Formats: sequence, structure tokens, C-alpha cells
Amino acid sequence: MTAATTYRFMTRTFQWVVNRFYRHTHLGERLDQDGPLLLVANHPNGLVDPVLLTRLCRRPVHFLAYAPLFRLPVLGWFARGMMALPVYRPQDGFSTDQNVDTFLAVRGALGNRQVIGIFPEGHSHNFPEVPEKLKTGAARMALETEAEHDFQLGIGIVPVGLTYRSKHRFQSSVVTKIGMAIRPADYQELYQQDPKAAARRLTEDIRNALRRVTLNVHRWDDLPLLEIAQALRMPEGKHKVDRLRAVAAQYRYLSVQAPDELEKLRQKFREFHEKLRSLNLRVEDLYLQYDRGRVMRFALDNFLSLIFGTPLALCGAAVWFLPYQITKLVVRSMNPENPYVTTYALLAAMALFPLWYGLMLALAAVTGGWLALWMTALLLPPLGALAARLLEKPKEAFRQIRLYFGFSSASNLRAELIHERDHLAGELRRLEKLY
Repeated sequence: MTAATTYRFMTRTFQWVVNRFYRHTHLGERLDQDGPLLLVANHPNGLVDPVLLTRLCRRPVHFLAYAPLFRLPVLGWFARGMMALPVYRPQDGFSTDQNVDTFLAVRGALGNRQVIGIFPEGHSHNFPEVPEKLKTGAARMALETEAEHDFQLGIGIVPVGLTYRSKHRFQSSVVTKIGMAIRPADYQELYQQDPKAAARRLTEDIRNALRRVTLNVHRWDDLPLLEIAQALRMPEGKHKVDRLRAVAAQYRYLSVQAPDELEKLRQKFREFHEKLRSLNLRVEDLYLQYDRGRVMRFALDNFLSLIFGTPLALCGAAVWFLPYQITKLVVRSMNPENPYVTTYALLAAMALFPLWYGLMLALAAVTGGWLALWMTALLLPPLGALAARLLEKPKEAFRQIRLYFGFSSASNLRAELIHERDHLAGELRRLEKLY
């Protein structure tokens, strides 16, 4: 099997698995599919991150990865199959002289108008924001390659933001956003005067571009309050992640310009958050309108799911129970702060589910012959998919029913919460206008 064939097989396989695990939404620009590209992205989720980047690009992406990764039994196989290039660090026991071949390979790939993927943060992490300092490798490689071609090559450095709602949770959401490309050719004059200064300037611009497409908060404790603030902007019609990114940027600005005013507002938001949590409510619930048509559609949809879908979903859950639970145990056995938790969970699932499927087929063939074998082969995958999709639905349906009857019988409470919501939105707008 050729390297290109192996790459296509692995990317399509891992993309399929990641698509089952996450609900993916793409925002912003579409990736330019022509010319030499250097994709730079934040790195919160191990080997899931490069898989998401391959979804955005129809061409093969050559990633840079730390050399020790290639020594690990499973992860090394993954890195080689993805045509990754090793990066050598002194702290890993390597000489940086070994990076000469890697840099030559990168410059050759860009010179041939191919695509390179790099994570300039340096490693996968759980930090809530892009760090102050990034590795300069991406900038240096881009500038050196352009210099070899008299700055006529036209490399585009494309920032890609990856935002996970709850990265270890099955069927949670991930949002990708592509920003405006940076052109290393624009740094030609500075590079010819001082290559190191040009690399530093370009690295800083890469960092700023990444911050524009990622969610940046000072600490995770602020996220629930920012969630409320973004919900107050729901009438603007933007995607939730874009609203969250906007209020996070506003929060950072106000923390410098008006720290005392911001602290007072934070306290009000915190009290509102605690009140909603005690009632098991979200801010978004206060925007719901329960007209007759909406209620009828909801009732019909859930009635049909209950009658026809739930029995099949329960059957699928029973069949796939064991590999699913073992995969959950893998996740629970690891430190939740480890950014590779989801990577190992997906690798475990990729081993366990096909093995279980094979055992079920063998059991069907032995006990029921060819007909049972074919029926099992055809029915087990869709039953599993149906279980994954429908078994969470009753939980949300019961929540919506509780909201409907709760708001119907406590209209004064709902009116009070809406009044408080609108007051906070007004306070937020006031600070925006003042500063």
C-alpha cells in the first residue's frame, strides 16, 4: 500500500469516527484549495485536532509532530500513516540538528504547492486561551521558503480555530473556524533586513490571528458567566461560538479598561447564574415561545420517536452495550486533564467495536447460518447509530415538557427572570458604549 493510499484510508477512517463522536459545525471562510498553504491551529484535543483539519482540506495535509510520538506503538503508527514529519527537541533527548531534514521537507512541500499543518502552541493542552508566546517554527519555515522563491510563491498561512463544547463527551459539539490568510510575502522587506525580527513579527501576527478564531478566557471559572453573556446576544442571530468569542474579547478589554465596573457586573451575572442553576434552567430557555404550532410539532415528533424509534434504539444499545461501556471505562480511568483522553477513547473504540461486530457475526453464523449472518451484518450498524441518536432525545424531551408546564404555572417567575435578563443585557450594552 502506497503512502498516499494509506493516508487516504486513515484520514477517511478517522474522519468517520470523529464524525460519529462529535457534532461538527464550520464557521467563517472556506479553505482555499489551491496554492501552498500552512495551516496553523490551536491544539486542545490531541490527535483529534489534525483529523478535523483534514476535513477542511481536500488535499493531503503533512503535519509536524514531536519525534517521541513516533516511538509509541499506536500513536506512532497513526503519525506515520498521516505522513507526519518529526520535530526534534533537546528536552526529548534529541539534537536540534536533526530538524534540518524536516525543515527541508517542509520547504520542499510548500515549494511544490502542498499543504503543511502545524500547531504553534507546541503541544496539546487544556489552557483556556492561546498562550502569550508561540513557537516561531511556522513563521521561519514560511519566510525561508518564500525567500528561496524570491517571495513570489504566494504561501498562505491560514489560522484555524477549534472550539470544543465538552471534548470528552460523546455527541458534544465542535466548531471550526477559518480566519483570513496571512501572506509571508508581505514581510519581505523586514526579512531582508533582519530575518529573526521578521520571524518574531510574523509569529505575533499568527498569534493574533489565532486569537480571533478561538475562544480565549483568562480562566475556566469565567466560562459560565460568559455563557450567560453570549445568550443575552441571541437576538443578534450569530452562532453561539461567535457570540461567546465576542463577549470573551469584550471581557478581556473591560478587565483592563473598567475592572471595578466589570467586577460589579460579574457579581450580578454570578447571582443570576446561581438562580438559573437552582431552577435547572438555561438563559436560552427564557427566549422560548410556546405557541400552539410549536407544541403540536414537538408532541408529534416525540410521539413518533417514542413509538417507533425507542424500541429499536434500546435494541441497539443492548447489542453494543459492552464495547461502549469498556470505552467509557478507558475515559474514566484517565486523568481528565490529559488532553489525549479523547484520542485514547477513539482508538479504543476503533479496536473494540469492530472486534465486537466480528464476534456478533461469528455467533450469528454459528447459531443461525447464512441468513442470520447477513441479517446481523446489515442491522447491527444502523441499530447502533439509532441508539446513539435517539437515546438522548427523551431526556431533552422531558426537560422541555417540564419547562412548558413550569412556565405555564409560574408565569410570574418567568416574567421576573426575563426582566432580570433584560436588565443584565442593558448593563452589558451600557458598558460597551462607555468603553
